[in-house]
Amino acid sequence: WDETTERIYEIANCKNNGIGKAQEVGLLVPNKWGLYDMSGNVCEWCLDWYNDSPIGFDPERGPESGTEKVVRGGSFSSYVYECRTTFRHKIGGSAEFDFVGCRVCCPAALDITL
Repeated sequence: WDETTERIYEIANCKNNGIGKAQEVGLLVPNKWGLYDMSGNVCEWCLDWYNDSPIGFDPERGPESGTEKVVRGGSFSSYVYECRTTFRHKIGGSAEFDFVGCRVCCPAALDITL
C-alpha cells in the first residue's frame, strides 16, 4: 500500500472501492491536472494496436497493424493497480463491453452544442 494507491482510490472508480458500475463523470476527486475520471470508471479504448511489448515501435503510434487494440486507465471492474494510465490491456477490435469507452476532455468554459 502506498501513496499512489491511496490517490487512485480518491480519483478512480475501480473494483476495490465498491461502486461496481460506471457512474456519472465528476463524482470523485479530479487528478492533479484537474481532470475527472481519467483513471477508472471505463477503460479508454485507444487507436493503438496492441503488442506484448511496446519496445521497438514508434512510441506515438505503436505497431502498424494487429488484431487487438490497447485499452488504458482501468474501469469500475478493474483492481486499483490496473487503474494507472501506464497499465496496458488488450481487447479484440470487434468486442463490446460495458467497461470500455472513450475519454473526452474539453475545457469546462467551452460552450459545445451537440
